[in-house]
Amino acid sequence: MNATNELNTLIIRNIEDLDVAAKHIAEIEDQIWKLITDEAERWLRARGWNIGPDASEIWFGRPDWVQEDGATFIGWFYFDKGPDDTNSSAPGEPHFWLSRYLGRAGGELCLWFGQDVAKGKAWRTVVRTFADELTKAGARISDAGNIFIPCSLSATAVAEGYSNNDFKEALAPITSALDLAEALSPVLQLALDKAREA
Repeated sequence: MNATNELNTLIIRNIEDLDVAAKHIAEIEDQIWKLITDEAERWLRARGWNIGPDASEIWFGRPDWVQEDGATFIGWFYFDKGPDDTNSSAPGEPHFWLSRYLGRAGGELCLWFGQDVAKGKAWRTVVRTFADELTKAGARISDAGNIFIPCSLSATAVAEGYSNNDFKEALAPITSALDLAEALSPVLQLALDKAREA
């Protein structure tokens, strides 16, 4: 019996438990996402940053990045999957968002910077100008020229959080990513200004 057939046999013999586990994973994903967004909202309100109006996601920016319509930004941050993740369960990619939240099974959660000033090549050119400063501070730049900060949670810390009903330590990567976003915002402002001039 080859490895694939062995795995198929194991899954079939345990499908009832796996079905229950998959449903519970979905519940855990919802719980952890709420913890992440609650922590982000707490951080944002403490600093007076603006939160976008879409309740299904959380995206946010400095008050001076809000456009005239009061609802959109010239620059903003948002949480999403890692740079090489197509969300297709392709080989090397996770199936569950829980894996992304915990940085497991090839998954990664990142805080991304988005902007509405320049398109593709023009923005990549601007980002290259500031690449050293951004990466030295702890940000990363994708092949497409997009700026992001990895912020997956520690599986051990999250498990401890469930045991102790205290997720402060587990959420430390989110707070650290937000702190870094704030520290990078003056450089990002310079990038936005340069993109406007291009």
